[in-house]
Amino acid sequence: MMAVLWLLILSSWARLADASCSGMVDVPQRYSNRELIEEGDRLRDDVDFMTRLRQGRLKRLREELRRHNVTAAVIFDPINIRYAVDFRNSVLFYVRNPLQYLVVPTNESAKCLLFAGSFGSDALLEAFNGSLEFHPAIGATMASAGPRENEKIDDWVNQMDEILSPLAETSPFGKRIAVERFQERATRGLRDRGFDLIDAQIPIEYARSLKTEEEIVAIRHGIKVVEEGVHRLRDALSQPEANVTENEVWSILHSTVIACDGEYAETRLMNSGPKTNPWMQESGTRRINIGETVQLDTDVVGPFGYYVDFSRTFTAGYGLPGFQATEKQKKHYKLAMEMVKHNMELLIPGASFEHVTFNAWPIPEEFQAHKYHVQTHGTGMSGEYPWIFHPSDWASYGYDGIVKEGMTLSVEAFIGSDQGGEGVKFEQHGVITKDGFQLLSTNVPPEPYLLEESPQLCSA
Repeated sequence: MMAVLWLLILSSWARLADASCSGMVDVPQRYSNRELIEEGDRLRDDVDFMTRLRQGRLKRLREELRRHNVTAAVIFDPINIRYAVDFRNSVLFYVRNPLQYLVVPTNESAKCLLFAGSFGSDALLEAFNGSLEFHPAIGATMASAGPRENEKIDDWVNQMDEILSPLAETSPFGKRIAVERFQERATRGLRDRGFDLIDAQIPIEYARSLKTEEEIVAIRHGIKVVEEGVHRLRDALSQPEANVTENEVWSILHSTVIACDGEYAETRLMNSGPKTNPWMQESGTRRINIGETVQLDTDVVGPFGYYVDFSRTFTAGYGLPGFQATEKQKKHYKLAMEMVKHNMELLIPGASFEHVTFNAWPIPEEFQAHKYHVQTHGTGMSGEYPWIFHPSDWASYGYDGIVKEGMTLSVEAFIGSDQGGEGVKFEQHGVITKDGFQLLSTNVPPEPYLLEESPQLCSA
Protein backbone atom coordinates (compact mmCIF):
# COMPACT_ATOMS: atom_id res chain seq x y z
CA MET A 1 0.00 0.00 0.00
CA MET A 2 2.78 2.44 0.93
CA ALA A 3 4.59 1.72 -2.34
CA VAL A 4 1.47 2.65 -4.30
CA LEU A 5 1.05 5.83 -2.26
CA TRP A 6 4.63 6.91 -2.92
CA LEU A 7 4.22 6.26 -6.65
CA LEU A 8 1.15 8.51 -6.68
CA ILE A 9 3.04 11.23 -4.84
CA LEU A 10 6.09 11.01 -7.09
CA SER A 11 3.99 11.14 -10.24
CA SER A 12 2.24 14.26 -8.99
CA TRP A 13 5.39 16.36 -8.49
CA ALA A 14 5.56 17.24 -12.17
CA ARG A 15 2.07 18.72 -11.86
CA LEU A 16 2.85 21.01 -8.93
CA ALA A 17 2.66 24.10 -11.14
CA ASP A 18 -1.03 23.43 -11.81
CA ALA A 19 -2.07 24.72 -8.39
CA SER A 20 0.71 25.43 -5.89
CA CYS A 21 2.29 27.90 -8.30
CA SER A 22 -0.86 29.10 -10.05
CA GLY A 23 -0.77 32.89 -9.97
CA MET A 24 2.76 32.99 -8.55
CA VAL A 25 5.33 35.18 -10.23
CA ASP A 26 8.36 34.02 -12.21
CA VAL A 27 10.58 36.90 -11.18
CA PRO A 28 9.59 38.45 -7.85
CA GLN A 29 8.97 42.17 -7.79
CA ARG A 30 10.90 44.05 -5.13
CA TYR A 31 9.89 47.23 -3.34
CA SER A 32 11.59 49.90 -1.28
CA ASN A 33 10.20 50.93 2.08
CA ARG A 34 9.24 54.27 0.55
CA GLU A 35 7.15 52.62 -2.19
CA LEU A 36 5.31 50.46 0.33
CA ILE A 37 4.74 53.34 2.75
CA GLU A 38 3.37 55.57 -0.01
CA GLU A 39 1.02 52.83 -1.23
CA GLY A 40 -0.34 52.42 2.29
CA ASP A 41 -0.69 56.18 2.70
CA ARG A 42 -2.68 56.44 -0.54
CA LEU A 43 -5.18 53.91 0.78
CA ARG A 44 -5.30 55.53 4.21
CA ASP A 45 -5.83 59.00 2.73
CA ASP A 46 -8.67 57.79 0.49
CA VAL A 47 -11.63 58.86 2.61
CA ASP A 48 -14.17 56.94 0.52
CA PHE A 49 -12.11 53.74 0.74
CA MET A 50 -11.63 54.00 4.50
CA THR A 51 -15.32 54.75 5.01
CA ARG A 52 -16.35 51.70 2.99
CA LEU A 53 -13.79 49.54 4.81
CA ARG A 54 -15.07 50.58 8.24
CA GLN A 55 -18.75 50.58 7.42
CA GLY A 56 -18.53 47.23 5.66
CA ARG A 57 -17.04 45.53 8.70
CA LEU A 58 -19.50 47.11 11.12
CA LYS A 59 -22.38 46.07 8.86
CA ARG A 60 -21.12 42.46 8.83
CA LEU A 61 -20.85 42.46 12.62
CA ARG A 62 -24.35 43.82 13.13
CA GLU A 63 -25.78 41.30 10.68
CA GLU A 64 -24.30 38.48 12.76
CA LEU A 65 -25.48 40.00 16.03
CA ARG A 66 -29.02 40.08 14.65
CA ARG A 67 -28.65 36.52 13.37
CA HIS A 68 -27.77 35.49 16.92
CA ASN A 69 -30.73 37.44 18.34
CA VAL A 70 -28.79 39.84 20.54
CA THR A 71 -29.43 43.50 21.32
CA ALA A 72 -25.77 44.52 21.63
CA ALA A 73 -22.24 43.21 22.01
CA VAL A 74 -19.76 44.19 24.72
CA ILE A 75 -16.26 43.70 23.31
CA PHE A 76 -12.90 43.70 25.13
CA ASP A 77 -10.57 42.02 22.63
CA PRO A 78 -8.60 44.89 21.02
CA ILE A 79 -8.48 43.05 17.69
CA ASN A 80 -12.26 42.74 17.66
CA ILE A 81 -12.56 46.40 18.65
CA ARG A 82 -10.38 47.26 15.67
CA TYR A 83 -12.57 45.14 13.41
CA ALA A 84 -15.72 46.88 14.62
CA VAL A 85 -14.64 50.54 14.71
CA ASP A 86 -10.99 50.65 13.52
CA PHE A 87 -9.65 51.85 16.87
CA ARG A 88 -6.03 50.86 17.48
CA ASN A 89 -3.99 51.63 20.56
CA SER A 90 -1.51 49.46 22.48
CA VAL A 91 -3.04 46.23 21.18
CA LEU A 92 -0.79 43.77 23.00
CA PHE A 93 -1.18 45.64 26.29
CA TYR A 94 -4.97 45.46 26.08
CA VAL A 95 -4.92 41.78 25.12
CA ARG A 96 -4.07 41.04 28.75
CA ASN A 97 -5.47 44.18 30.42
CA PRO A 98 -9.22 44.59 29.75
CA LEU A 99 -9.18 48.33 30.39
CA GLN A 100 -10.87 49.43 27.17
CA TYR A 101 -14.14 48.10 25.81
CA LEU A 102 -16.74 48.75 23.16
CA VAL A 103 -20.53 48.49 23.09
CA VAL A 104 -21.94 47.74 19.63
CA PRO A 105 -25.74 48.07 19.46
CA THR A 106 -27.41 45.85 16.89
CA ASN A 107 -29.62 48.77 15.85
CA GLU A 108 -28.02 50.37 12.78
CA SER A 109 -29.06 53.88 13.86
CA ALA A 110 -27.41 53.67 17.29
CA LYS A 111 -23.84 54.83 17.86
CA CYS A 112 -21.11 52.49 19.04
CA LEU A 113 -19.74 53.48 22.43
CA LEU A 114 -15.99 53.25 23.01
CA PHE A 115 -14.72 53.20 26.60
CA ALA A 116 -11.03 54.03 26.78
CA GLY A 117 -8.50 56.56 28.03
CA SER A 118 -8.57 60.06 26.57
CA PHE A 119 -5.56 59.48 24.31
CA GLY A 120 -6.27 59.95 20.64
CA SER A 121 -10.01 60.20 21.13
CA ASP A 122 -10.51 63.55 19.40
CA ALA A 123 -8.76 62.49 16.20
CA LEU A 124 -10.54 59.14 16.22
CA LEU A 125 -13.99 60.63 16.68
CA GLU A 126 -13.38 63.13 13.88
CA ALA A 127 -12.63 60.26 11.51
CA PHE A 128 -15.96 58.62 12.34
CA ASN A 129 -18.08 61.72 11.71
CA GLY A 130 -20.24 61.28 14.78
CA SER A 131 -20.88 57.54 14.41
CA LEU A 132 -18.75 56.68 17.47
CA GLU A 133 -19.23 58.03 20.97
CA PHE A 134 -16.38 58.22 23.48
CA HIS A 135 -16.65 57.52 27.23
CA PRO A 136 -14.00 57.09 29.96
CA ALA A 137 -13.42 53.47 30.88
CA ILE A 138 -13.72 52.00 34.37
CA GLY A 139 -10.55 50.13 35.28
CA ALA A 140 -11.84 46.99 36.95
CA THR A 141 -8.77 44.75 37.14
CA MET A 142 -6.54 43.81 40.06
CA ALA A 143 -3.67 45.89 38.68
CA SER A 144 -5.75 49.01 38.12
CA ALA A 145 -8.04 48.76 41.16
CA GLY A 146 -6.06 46.72 43.70
CA PRO A 147 -8.18 45.88 46.76
CA ARG A 148 -10.99 48.01 45.27
CA GLU A 149 -11.41 45.56 42.36
CA ASN A 150 -14.86 44.31 43.45
CA GLU A 151 -16.04 47.90 43.94
CA LYS A 152 -14.88 48.83 40.43
CA ILE A 153 -16.44 45.73 38.90
CA ASP A 154 -19.76 46.71 40.49
CA ASP A 155 -19.32 50.22 39.06
CA TRP A 156 -18.74 48.65 35.65
CA VAL A 157 -21.91 46.55 35.96
CA ASN A 158 -23.88 49.69 36.85
CA GLN A 159 -22.38 51.48 33.85
CA MET A 160 -23.33 48.68 31.49
CA ASP A 161 -26.83 48.38 32.97
CA GLU A 162 -27.42 52.11 32.37
CA ILE A 163 -26.42 51.70 28.72
CA LEU A 164 -27.81 48.27 27.85
CA SER A 165 -31.21 48.42 29.55
CA PRO A 166 -32.51 51.31 27.38
CA LEU A 167 -31.27 49.49 24.28
CA ALA A 168 -33.10 46.34 25.42
CA GLU A 169 -36.38 48.23 25.84
CA THR A 170 -36.55 49.03 22.11
CA SER A 171 -34.96 45.83 20.78
CA PRO A 172 -36.87 42.72 19.65
CA PHE A 173 -34.16 40.69 21.40
CA GLY A 174 -34.66 42.25 24.82
CA LYS A 175 -31.88 41.78 27.37
CA ARG A 176 -29.99 39.13 25.39
CA ILE A 177 -26.42 40.48 25.14
CA ALA A 178 -23.20 39.13 23.62
CA VAL A 179 -20.23 39.61 25.98
CA GLU A 180 -16.56 38.74 25.64
CA ARG A 181 -14.47 37.31 28.45
CA PHE A 182 -14.30 39.35 31.64
CA GLN A 183 -14.23 38.77 35.39
CA GLU A 184 -16.72 36.26 36.74
CA ARG A 185 -18.14 38.82 39.17
CA ALA A 186 -18.95 41.13 36.24
CA THR A 187 -20.86 38.54 34.22
CA ARG A 188 -22.66 37.37 37.35
CA GLY A 189 -23.60 40.98 38.06
CA LEU A 190 -25.11 41.40 34.59
CA ARG A 191 -27.10 38.19 34.99
CA ASP A 192 -28.36 39.43 38.36
CA ARG A 193 -29.71 42.48 36.48
CA GLY A 194 -31.70 40.16 34.22
CA PHE A 195 -29.40 40.00 31.21
CA ASP A 196 -29.17 36.80 29.15
CA LEU A 197 -25.53 36.48 28.07
CA ILE A 198 -23.95 34.64 25.15
CA ASP A 199 -20.31 34.42 24.07
CA ALA A 200 -19.65 37.42 21.79
CA GLN A 201 -16.81 35.58 20.08
CA ILE A 202 -19.35 33.43 18.21
CA PRO A 203 -21.06 36.16 16.13
CA ILE A 204 -17.78 38.09 15.84
CA GLU A 205 -15.91 35.13 14.33
CA TYR A 206 -18.70 34.49 11.84
CA ALA A 207 -18.67 38.18 10.87
CA ARG A 208 -14.90 38.28 10.42
CA SER A 209 -14.85 35.10 8.33
CA LEU A 210 -16.31 36.80 5.22
CA LYS A 211 -14.30 39.69 3.80
CA THR A 212 -15.52 42.75 1.92
CA GLU A 213 -13.84 43.95 -1.28
CA GLU A 214 -12.13 46.72 0.69
CA GLU A 215 -10.75 44.21 3.17
CA ILE A 216 -9.20 42.22 0.33
CA VAL A 217 -7.51 45.40 -0.94
CA ALA A 218 -6.07 46.05 2.53
CA ILE A 219 -4.98 42.41 2.85
CA ARG A 220 -3.22 42.51 -0.52
CA HIS A 221 -1.27 45.56 0.60
CA GLY A 222 -0.28 43.85 3.85
CA ILE A 223 0.86 40.75 1.98
CA LYS A 224 3.00 42.90 -0.32
CA VAL A 225 4.75 44.41 2.72
CA VAL A 226 5.37 41.04 4.35
CA GLU A 227 6.54 39.42 1.11
CA GLU A 228 9.18 42.13 0.75
CA GLY A 229 10.28 41.45 4.32
CA VAL A 230 10.57 37.73 3.54
CA HIS A 231 12.62 38.51 0.43
CA ARG A 232 15.06 40.55 2.52
CA LEU A 233 15.28 37.73 5.05
CA ARG A 234 15.87 35.28 2.20
CA ASP A 235 18.62 37.51 0.77
CA ALA A 236 20.44 37.31 4.11
CA LEU A 237 20.44 33.51 3.83
CA SER A 238 21.93 33.44 0.32
CA GLN A 239 25.50 33.84 1.59
CA PRO A 240 24.93 34.21 5.32
CA GLU A 241 27.39 35.93 7.62
CA ALA A 242 29.43 33.66 9.86
CA ASN A 243 27.70 32.92 13.17
CA VAL A 244 24.53 34.77 12.20
CA THR A 245 21.72 33.84 14.58
CA GLU A 246 18.10 32.96 13.91
CA ASN A 247 17.02 36.11 15.74
CA GLU A 248 19.25 38.32 13.62
CA VAL A 249 17.74 36.93 10.42
CA TRP A 250 14.17 36.91 11.76
CA SER A 251 14.50 40.57 12.80
CA ILE A 252 14.86 41.56 9.14
CA LEU A 253 11.23 40.62 8.50
CA HIS A 254 10.06 42.41 11.64
CA SER A 255 12.04 45.54 10.75
CA THR A 256 10.39 45.75 7.33
CA VAL A 257 6.93 45.26 8.79
CA ILE A 258 7.35 48.03 11.37
CA ALA A 259 8.96 50.44 8.88
CA CYS A 260 6.02 50.02 6.50
CA ASP A 261 3.31 50.61 9.14
CA GLY A 262 2.66 47.01 10.04
CA GLU A 263 2.12 46.10 13.67
CA TYR A 264 3.80 42.99 15.06
CA ALA A 265 4.64 39.35 14.50
CA GLU A 266 2.16 37.25 16.48
CA THR A 267 4.68 34.40 16.83
CA ARG A 268 8.44 33.81 16.57
CA LEU A 269 8.16 30.82 14.26
CA MET A 270 11.47 30.86 12.41
CA ASN A 271 13.98 28.10 13.05
CA SER A 272 16.94 26.27 11.55
CA GLY A 273 18.66 22.91 11.30
CA PRO A 274 17.59 20.41 13.99
CA LYS A 275 15.03 22.90 15.34
CA THR A 276 12.98 22.60 12.13
CA ASN A 277 11.45 19.28 13.23
CA PRO A 278 9.09 19.06 15.01
CA TRP A 279 7.50 22.36 14.06
CA MET A 280 6.54 25.21 16.46
CA GLN A 281 10.08 25.80 17.79
CA GLU A 282 10.74 29.52 18.16
CA SER A 283 13.50 31.73 16.82
CA GLY A 284 16.44 32.07 19.19
CA THR A 285 20.17 32.65 19.44
CA ARG A 286 21.13 29.48 17.59
CA ARG A 287 23.77 30.04 14.89
CA ILE A 288 22.67 29.12 11.36
CA ASN A 289 25.07 26.86 9.45
CA ILE A 290 25.62 26.61 5.70
CA GLY A 291 23.46 23.87 4.16
CA GLU A 292 20.85 23.85 6.92
CA THR A 293 17.14 24.22 6.35
CA VAL A 294 15.66 27.52 7.55
CA GLN A 295 11.88 27.84 7.69
CA LEU A 296 9.44 30.47 8.83
CA ASP A 297 5.75 31.16 9.28
CA THR A 298 5.08 34.88 8.85
CA ASP A 299 2.17 35.22 11.34
CA VAL A 300 2.40 38.99 10.92
CA VAL A 301 -0.28 41.53 11.79
CA GLY A 302 0.50 43.99 9.05
CA PRO A 303 -0.82 47.36 7.83
CA PHE A 304 -4.49 48.11 8.56
CA GLY A 305 -4.42 45.37 11.20
CA TYR A 306 -4.70 42.45 8.76
CA TYR A 307 -2.94 39.16 9.40
CA VAL A 308 -0.54 37.85 6.77
CA ASP A 309 0.04 34.13 7.07
CA PHE A 310 2.17 32.16 4.65
CA SER A 311 5.20 29.92 5.23
CA ARG A 312 8.39 29.37 3.29
CA THR A 313 11.44 27.13 3.61
CA PHE A 314 14.98 28.02 2.45
CA THR A 315 18.43 26.47 2.64
CA ALA A 316 21.20 28.57 4.16
CA GLY A 317 23.96 29.30 1.66
CA TYR A 318 21.84 28.66 -1.43
CA GLY A 319 23.67 31.49 -3.25
CA LEU A 320 27.20 30.14 -2.70
CA PRO A 321 29.16 28.75 -5.67
CA GLY A 322 28.56 25.04 -6.15
CA PHE A 323 25.70 24.91 -3.66
CA GLN A 324 23.50 21.81 -3.77
CA ALA A 325 20.51 21.05 -1.55
CA THR A 326 20.39 17.48 -0.23
CA GLU A 327 18.05 14.93 -1.78
CA LYS A 328 16.11 14.67 1.47
CA GLN A 329 15.63 18.45 1.59
CA LYS A 330 14.28 18.35 -1.97
CA LYS A 331 12.04 15.36 -1.29
CA HIS A 332 10.44 16.88 1.82
CA TYR A 333 10.02 20.25 0.10
CA LYS A 334 8.17 18.67 -2.81
CA LEU A 335 5.93 16.70 -0.46
CA ALA A 336 4.95 19.90 1.37
CA MET A 337 4.16 21.62 -1.93
CA GLU A 338 2.12 18.66 -3.11
CA MET A 339 0.10 18.68 0.10
CA VAL A 340 -0.73 22.38 -0.26
CA LYS A 341 -1.50 21.97 -3.98
CA HIS A 342 -3.94 19.14 -3.34
CA ASN A 343 -5.74 20.78 -0.42
CA MET A 344 -6.05 24.15 -2.17
CA GLU A 345 -8.00 22.47 -4.97
CA LEU A 346 -10.63 21.25 -2.49
CA LEU A 347 -11.54 24.78 -1.39
CA ILE A 348 -14.45 25.72 -3.61
CA PRO A 349 -17.62 27.58 -2.61
CA GLY A 350 -20.21 25.18 -1.23
CA ALA A 351 -17.74 22.47 -0.18
CA SER A 352 -18.34 21.22 3.35
CA PHE A 353 -15.55 21.19 5.91
CA GLU A 354 -16.17 17.46 6.29
CA HIS A 355 -15.68 16.93 2.54
CA VAL A 356 -12.45 18.95 2.59
CA THR A 357 -11.24 17.01 5.63
CA PHE A 358 -11.81 13.52 4.27
CA ASN A 359 -10.56 14.28 0.77
CA ALA A 360 -7.34 15.87 1.99
CA TRP A 361 -3.90 14.87 0.77
CA PRO A 362 -2.97 11.51 2.36
CA ILE A 363 -0.08 12.24 4.71
CA PRO A 364 2.40 9.32 4.70
CA GLU A 365 2.65 7.53 8.04
CA GLU A 366 6.22 8.72 8.61
CA PHE A 367 4.98 12.33 8.82
CA GLN A 368 1.68 11.84 10.66
CA ALA A 369 2.99 12.34 14.19
CA HIS A 370 4.53 15.73 13.38
CA LYS A 371 1.85 17.08 11.05
CA TYR A 372 0.55 20.61 11.51
CA HIS A 373 -2.54 20.64 13.75
CA VAL A 374 -4.91 21.84 10.99
CA GLN A 375 -4.83 21.54 7.22
CA THR A 376 -6.53 24.92 6.61
CA HIS A 377 -7.63 27.85 8.76
CA GLY A 378 -9.23 31.26 8.42
CA THR A 379 -6.96 34.30 8.21
CA GLY A 380 -8.24 37.85 8.74
CA MET A 381 -7.10 40.13 11.54
CA SER A 382 -5.59 37.05 13.18
CA GLY A 383 -5.85 33.32 12.72
CA GLU A 384 -9.60 32.81 12.85
CA TYR A 385 -12.65 30.68 12.02
CA PRO A 386 -12.80 28.21 10.39
CA TRP A 387 -10.28 25.55 11.36
CA ILE A 388 -10.40 22.54 9.05
CA PHE A 389 -8.77 19.49 10.60
CA HIS A 390 -7.10 16.33 9.33
CA PRO A 391 -9.13 13.11 8.93
CA SER A 392 -7.34 11.53 11.90
CA ASP A 393 -8.48 14.40 14.15
CA TRP A 394 -12.08 14.76 12.93
CA ALA A 395 -13.65 12.70 15.71
CA SER A 396 -11.86 14.65 18.45
CA TYR A 397 -11.85 18.20 17.09
CA GLY A 398 -13.59 18.48 13.73
CA TYR A 399 -16.76 20.44 13.01
CA ASP A 400 -18.72 20.96 9.84
CA GLY A 401 -19.47 24.12 7.94
CA ILE A 402 -19.38 25.47 4.41
CA VAL A 403 -16.56 27.04 2.41
CA LYS A 404 -17.92 30.41 1.28
CA GLU A 405 -16.93 33.02 -1.26
CA GLY A 406 -15.15 35.85 0.55
CA MET A 407 -13.35 33.66 3.08
CA THR A 408 -9.61 34.24 3.32
CA LEU A 409 -7.81 31.03 4.24
CA SER A 410 -4.29 29.73 4.78
CA VAL A 411 -3.50 26.20 3.59
CA GLU A 412 -0.86 24.50 5.73
CA ALA A 413 1.76 21.81 5.30
CA PHE A 414 4.52 20.58 7.56
CA ILE A 415 6.60 17.60 6.54
CA GLY A 416 8.80 16.28 9.34
CA SER A 417 9.72 12.66 9.90
CA ASP A 418 8.99 10.96 13.21
CA GLN A 419 12.49 9.48 12.83
CA GLY A 420 14.06 12.94 13.16
CA GLY A 421 15.99 15.07 10.70
CA GLU A 422 15.01 18.42 9.25
CA GLY A 423 11.45 19.44 8.38
CA VAL A 424 9.78 21.65 5.78
CA LYS A 425 7.02 24.23 6.34
CA PHE A 426 5.03 25.52 3.35
CA GLU A 427 1.79 27.49 3.47
CA GLN A 428 -0.26 29.63 1.10
CA HIS A 429 -2.62 32.53 1.86
CA GLY A 430 -5.60 33.05 -0.46
CA VAL A 431 -9.22 34.08 -0.88
CA ILE A 432 -12.23 32.01 -1.93
CA THR A 433 -13.75 33.31 -5.16
CA LYS A 434 -16.58 31.86 -7.25
CA ASP A 435 -13.92 29.80 -9.03
CA GLY A 436 -12.21 28.46 -5.91
CA PHE A 437 -9.03 29.29 -4.01
CA GLN A 438 -7.26 32.35 -5.47
CA LEU A 439 -3.70 32.77 -4.27
CA LEU A 440 -2.82 36.06 -2.56
CA SER A 441 0.73 35.19 -1.43
CA THR A 442 2.10 35.28 -4.99
CA ASN A 443 5.42 37.12 -4.81
CA VAL A 444 7.64 34.62 -2.94
CA PRO A 445 7.70 31.65 -5.33
CA PRO A 446 9.04 28.19 -4.47
CA GLU A 447 12.81 27.75 -4.28
CA PRO A 448 14.26 26.59 -7.65
CA TYR A 449 17.24 24.83 -6.02
CA LEU A 450 14.78 22.63 -4.11
CA LEU A 451 12.92 21.79 -7.34
CA GLU A 452 15.92 21.14 -9.58
CA GLU A 453 14.38 18.16 -11.32
CA SER A 454 11.46 20.32 -12.50
CA PRO A 455 12.88 23.67 -13.70
CA GLN A 456 9.62 24.45 -15.50
CA LEU A 457 7.74 24.84 -12.22
CA CYS A 458 6.19 28.26 -11.74
CA SER A 459 7.18 29.35 -15.25
CA ALA A 460 4.77 30.99 -17.66
